[in-house]
Amino acid sequence: MNELQKNAKRNLIQTLECLASKTLQTSYKKSVPFVHIPYELICQWDSHFYKDKKWFIEIWTSQEWKALLAFDQTFNRITELIPDRDFPDIPEVLTHPVWLEMIAAAEISTQSILTAE
Repeated sequence: MNELQKNAKRNLIQTLECLASKTLQTSYKKSVPFVHIPYELICQWDSHFYKDKKWFIEIWTSQEWKALLAFDQTFNRITELIPDRDFPDIPEVLTHPVWLEMIAAAEISTQSILTAE
């Protein structure tokens, strides 16, 4: 695996882990209080998931790739429910049903990837 692939894998896993964790999201908000964390994490996923790039696909096992594709499908469905403006930020969003669904989906995908490594 080359450096680009290593960095891409690390960045995506870190984003996924943050999406899966209320604790990490809260810590993230404390470190950058001016950033809207849900919108930031949505942008990060969109920036780090290169599902149409061969070099990206080949860094994942079959099980990992299936988990990522399943999460991406759920992610896209959920983000359609999130408005472009006025969506709650941390801490309020941590009780919002749509965001809780995002967290749950990310937890499942994270577990699939971490157990596959």
